[in-house]
Amino acid sequence: MTRAKRSRLDFLKRLQVACPIRIRTLLTDNGAQFTDRFTSRQKQPSGNHLFDQACASARINHRLIPPRHPQTNGMVERMN
Repeated sequence: MTRAKRSRLDFLKRLQVACPIRIRTLLTDNGAQFTDRFTSRQKQPSGNHLFDQACASARINHRLIPPRHPQTNGMVERMN
């Protein structure tokens, strides 16, 4: 497993431990570390990405910001 893969999965595990309440939804940008949305022809996430699978196993709804809307990225960084 690459360092980047360990990093994002470690982030999710540490977040769950540190958060005193159950995380129901996680909003992220469209970075390759979080989604495979832009590697498929349909431009839709497959659900097979490692981060998607980790969220699904933790029963967390993983949402993505709309593509090409950088103003939403600031919202993600403030919320998370």
